[in-house]
Order: sequence, then C-alpha cells, then structure tokens
Amino acid sequence: MDTGNAEVIGLDDAGVRLIPSWAPDFDQRVRSFVRHGADLALRCKPDLAILVNESPHAIVAYADLFLGLDGRHTVLHRYPEAAAGDGRTQVFPRKQGVRPGEQRLVNRTFELDPEAEDNSWLENICGPGAGSQMLPARTIRLDAVIFEDGTLVGPNESRIDEHFAAHVGAQQDGFRLIVERVIAGDTLEDALKVLRAWQPDMDSRRGPGGPREGDQESYRTFYRYLVAGEINWWRSFYRNDPQQTYALFKNAIRAEPFRIHRAAP
Repeated sequence: MDTGNAEVIGLDDAGVRLIPSWAPDFDQRVRSFVRHGADLALRCKPDLAILVNESPHAIVAYADLFLGLDGRHTVLHRYPEAAAGDGRTQVFPRKQGVRPGEQRLVNRTFELDPEAEDNSWLENICGPGAGSQMLPARTIRLDAVIFEDGTLVGPNESRIDEHFAAHVGAQQDGFRLIVERVIAGDTLEDALKVLRAWQPDMDSRRGPGGPREGDQESYRTFYRYLVAGEINWWRSFYRNDPQQTYALFKNAIRAEPFRIHRAAP
C-alpha cells in the first residue's frame, strides 16, 4: 500500500506538529516515548500519527480529524484535570495534558498514554484482523488545540471548545458539591453517593458518540455522567486515604471559570 499519499496536517504555526506514519524515523520515535506496547501500536499503521507539542504551553485539549473513503472520524482528547486549581501548580498527579516537548501517538480510536504500564488492549484494535474492515485515512488533520491559558487555535470544526468547557464545568461542579457536603458534616463516602444521580440511563439523552450539538442540556448531562465516573476513579486512586482524596478535590476547585478564547491576531 502506498502510504505516502496520506496527507497529514498539523498546526505548525502554533507549535503543534503531526508526524505521519510514513516518516523515516516514525517507528524509532514511537519506541522512544511509548514505554509499553509500542510494537503492538505500530501494527495500526498507516492510521497513526505523532502529535508533538513544540509550543511553550501545555495542551489541555485537542481534536484530530481522520478523513477517508469510509467517512470522517473526529477524535476529541480532553484533560480537564489540567485546568483544575489555580492554574499555576499541578493538582493532579496524572492527566496533565501534553506538556511542552511531549509527544502522543494518536489513532482514530485512541491516544496512547506513554506512561501506561499495560497497553495489551491494543490487541483488540491493532492486532491481526482487528482493522480489516477499516480503510486507512487519506487525510489526518489537527482540527483544534486548546492551551493551558485558554487559547484556542485551529479551524475547530469539532467544536472542542464547547466540549471542553462543559467537561471542565461539570468537573468543577462535582468537586464543589463534594467539598460543600463534607463541610456540612457528611463523610466523604456519603458525599460521593450524591453523584449517583449524575449517572442515569444515557441512551435517550445523547446522540451517537456524545452529546447533541447545540443542545446545552445534553452537554451538561453527558459530561456530568462522565465526571461522576472520573471522580470515583480518583477516590479509588486514593482508596486508603480519604483525607488526601478530600484535599485533592478541594485544591482542584478554581476561583474563576476556565475561559476559552481565540488567539490575538
């Protein structure tokens, strides 16, 4: 297959590049920053690209478009934890976005965490026969990037600004709710039970792949659903130390909303 025909378009002027899978040093680059599962992930070629952040700011969200004969695939990558707290200190030990100088391996179905200890799940995506029904993309394009200061660059056909604002907003609502309940006298476990109301049956409240465009209530419902699971994940991460868990949520609360804006011309 002639993979050299694939067009890969980054946002080079903003300092964010995409390196195509047919670049001479692609495999070597992947193996240099993916700790586990690099060879397995490389089986997904040519539907792979490396995102490189050469800007001075961390990336807190970005969107890729994979365009081919089998249609258009939009992939959103969001790190709402990177927008937590005062924005000057790291609150969460993980999920801090793509920091300056870092790289990520992306595909139409995943972004590979370079620090993950177990990437065996890639066998279901990149293993023999897994992609036999999937035509390779002819264009891989970086549609939009949001930096840690809220600057948005790129065409933004994906409307990632709306998604990220809703995700951060839902997460902040969750942190505040828990902290307020604990201050009022609840235990942390009792406070966390309140979030169960955020996880109803979603089938009738969302469109394929996510909330309905332009429907703010569906955005709110969808991201509250996700956030309830995220907060419980952090509770499990600190399962033996409820005080540390509570301090994490308290420190994550922002004094001001995270504001997304276009770069100055």
